[in-house]
Amino acid sequence: ITHYHHLYPEYRLVFIGDSGQGDVTVGERLRAEFSDAVDAVLIHDVVDTDAVTRARHASAGVVFFDTYVAAALEVRRIGLISDAGLQSVADATVEGFADVPWRDEAQEARARGLLQADLNRLDAERGQADPG
Repeated sequence: ITHYHHLYPEYRLVFIGDSGQGDVTVGERLRAEFSDAVDAVLIHDVVDTDAVTRARHASAGVVFFDTYVAAALEVRRIGLISDAGLQSVADATVEGFADVPWRDEAQEARARGLLQADLNRLDAERGQADPG
């Protein structure tokens, strides 16, 4: 990334990783070393990170998300995608959910709950943006 940044200093970066291994550390280092070039660090939470830890990382610019609807909400919040782009991500996420080969009903129910919570958040944010 250092080499890439030196070659293309005008380019911006968005880092998307997961919470399974070292991606959180990479995201923290990117924020610290390339703060002027990194627009977002997004971490897909695959290990059920607690709210306190998520908040601590968010305060340093490393945002955890459960579904790609939440990730899209975050990048929309900072102006990297349009409302139409956000809707496209939400539609694709819902459509793709039906095709996931779940390990068991409990796994599917948990994932469905996370998705529904993020869809509810999307609806709530839309309601705030469109008071009519």
